Amino acid sequence: MLGHALGVLLGERAQLVLHSAVHLLAGDALTDRRLGLARRLRRQALTASAVLALGTTRATTRAVLEASRTAVVTTGPRAAVVGAVAATVAATTAGATVIGAVAATVAATTAGATVIGAVAATVVAATGGAAIVRAVPATVAATGRATVIGAVPATVAATGRATVVRAIATAVAAATAGAAVVRAIATAVAAATAGAAVVRAVPATVAAATAGATVIGAVPATVAAATAGAAVIGAVPATVAATAAGATVVRAIATAVAAATAGATVIGAVPATVIPSGSRGTRSPGTWGA
Repeated sequence: MLGHALGVLLGERAQLVLHSAVHLLAGDALTDRRLGLARRLRRQALTASAVLALGTTRATTRAVLEASRTAVVTTGPRAAVVGAVAATVAATTAGATVIGAVAATVAATTAGATVIGAVAATVVAATGGAAIVRAVPATVAATGRATVIGAVPATVAATGRATVVRAIATAVAAATAGAAVVRAIATAVAAATAGAAVVRAVPATVAAATAGATVIGAVPATVAAATAGAAVIGAVPATVAATAAGATVVRAIATAVAAATAGATVIGAVPATVIPSGSRGTRSPGTWGA
């Protein structure tokens, strides 16, 4: 009997839908001699905890699979929840998907939103096309085709086609369409304008504030690449600002450095204040400005 019923359900495929009128209670026996089934449901006990069941319909396609000890809500057609364990999960709009939520509150609230592998975290993929992958003990929000991948003990927010990859123990915000933050560790990082990028920020406050600005390898430093095309590479215990389009700072160490005019370059600044601004600059041995 059970084998035939499963065959019918699998044959329906896209026609699967949560059947709210059917409940199997712990303690009910499932029997099918061909499959050797003649035992009670898992986590037996005779308490009446409901188990979700699947039915079919021609009008709507929704699915809830393997929900255990969980409150699960799928309110829009084609919403799907797969493998939610001990969690409150809501896939509320057509096409929303939640996969593998464990001991977490998860909401995929708009068509096309996806949450995969959320563990002990509050995760919200709030706008069509937003995706969150592998959020672990973190508060994560992605709001418009934004993507967050591998956030661990961190607060991460990505708002419009923004991307955050592997944020660890960090408050990270990729706040404008196209902004990217990669491998932020124990750091407050903001990539605030479309196209801004921050790569490998370590115990530092880093801001890539204008479209096209790039900060690479900032370590215990306050770094700002403030204008389109400005770049800061390898800033170590220093306050560094590359403020005009095309300005570049390379390897600033324990130094206050400003490359203030388009095309200005500072290389290897060591315990010095360096300002190559097109006029008079302050330099020290081992420091070059152009």
